[in-house]
Order: sequence, then structure tokens, then C-alpha cells
Amino acid sequence: MFACSAFTANYYPLYRGYSTLRKLTHLVANRGHENLRLVCVAKNLAYKAGSSLEETVALIGEKLGLRVDSQVKAGRRLWGQERHIDIVLTQAGTGKKLGIECKFQAKSGTAQEKIPSTILDIQAWPIQGIVVFSGDGFTANMENYLHSTGKAVALEDLENWLRLYFSL
Repeated sequence: MFACSAFTANYYPLYRGYSTLRKLTHLVANRGHENLRLVCVAKNLAYKAGSSLEETVALIGEKLGLRVDSQVKAGRRLWGQERHIDIVLTQAGTGKKLGIECKFQAKSGTAQEKIPSTILDIQAWPIQGIVVFSGDGFTANMENYLHSTGKAVALEDLENWLRLYFSL
């Protein structure tokens, strides 16, 4: 039942009978695999809902010993709508914080065109922030743009990026 590729090793759900990663983690723990936090199978498995990417990011933060808060209210956007940051990670000893906006795109489409405005919106946050992205739907040009901003990290690079950011 459990299989991982060497490339992705910890963060992609394999068992599709469970709708969330937290249920998967519970399943793994109850099967005697206490040392496994998550199971993986491939770089671009489709998530059942966008919230699964948020759950994956939260679990990576928890694994690194960071406090995880979800949907943190952070003022208003330019057009007046309330702004919520998907995930805020906080390092206990230092209080250092990082906001994370999660963007998943399973197939090509126009949703990726909203990403540049997300990058701009992060500049108005009261804390440092990044976009974490995943999915087959991002074009190579959009992925290159995201990396060029210095404000976006692919999901498979997130753990190492967080280790550097929080000096872990």
C-alpha cells in the first residue's frame, strides 16, 4: 500500500480512499508506521480540493516544529475584500513569521493569470510572505515567472526553503 519515489519522499498522498492528509496521517499511524508522517507517490498528483495543498504545507510546518495558523485575517485588499493568509508559520523561540499563499492548478487554464496579483498582494501583508505552488496546470512560463519573483516556491522545494528561512 505504501510507496514513495525518491524525488518526492514525504508529501504527496497515495491512499485516495481518505479525503484529507490528516486522515491519511491517522491511517499511517494506526498501521504501525509511526515514523511516517505522510506517504507519497508522484510530483503532481491531483488534489481533491485546493485545501489539500494547504494541509500539506501545514504538515510540513508542523514537521519542522513551527506553529501553524490557517486563514489568518490580515486587513483588506485594494478593492475592500477581507484579506486572509492561507497559512502563517511562526517559529516559537524567535517569533519569526512567514505567510504562505497556496496555489494549486490541476490543469491548464486562466487561474494562473491571477498569480501576479497575488505576488503584489503579498507586498501589502504585515509579515513576509511567499506563494507555494503545485500542479500540472502551470505553464513553464508561469513557473519561470514565479521563481523569478523570489516570492514563490514549488511545493517539492518548500521544506528546504523553510529550513533556510527559519535557520533550522
